[in-house]
Amino acid sequence: MYLTRAEVAFASRLGADCLRDTQKIHAIVTGLTGGKQSDSHTVYRARVLQNRIVIYCYSDNGAVNEVPFVNVTGNRDVTAWLESLTNGMTLGFNLVAAPSKKVKTDGKKNSQRRLLRNKDDRLDWLNRKAMQNGFKIIEVQEQKEVRSTIRHPASKGGMMHINAFEYQGTLTVTDEELFKKAIKTGIGSGKAYGFGMILIK
Repeated sequence: MYLTRAEVAFASRLGADCLRDTQKIHAIVTGLTGGKQSDSHTVYRARVLQNRIVIYCYSDNGAVNEVPFVNVTGNRDVTAWLESLTNGMTLGFNLVAAPSKKVKTDGKKNSQRRLLRNKDDRLDWLNRKAMQNGFKIIEVQEQKEVRSTIRHPASKGGMMHINAFEYQGTLTVTDEELFKKAIKTGIGSGKAYGFGMILIK
């Protein structure tokens, strides 16, 4: 597994496009790693700083291609670190996730995913996900709400917004194999939009 760090300057046309449409960041990630997100076990996170967008990405391949206007500032094989994770380890973490539930809608075959609006419900969701993915939350703080804008063609629904929340805290590994898988594949929904990547401190 590789950890890749890349930057896109606001001054570039691509940087401006990324601020308006999260799908542009997804295209950068798939371009760098050379494949579909699911094929290369890719999860990513984008952070908007003062004059640039910084993208962190876990993937099987690392950055194998160049993408115009994207500066790769790190591309490190972290397989040995991943394998060193063992039960009982206590680690600091940061996560942007979309705590949600499926709700049936009258007249529609498929359920719709709705963001949990109550903070206690969101923290319960996070604790359940932790148990399912091989770790236990020791302490956590909900930092802020994060909003992504996705611009689909009108034929596919047009512009939409997806909200998530940023969490920072401490966890303990309870099932190392499940936890390693969660690191590689992320947790929760919205991975195509940069949610679900567990950043370990």
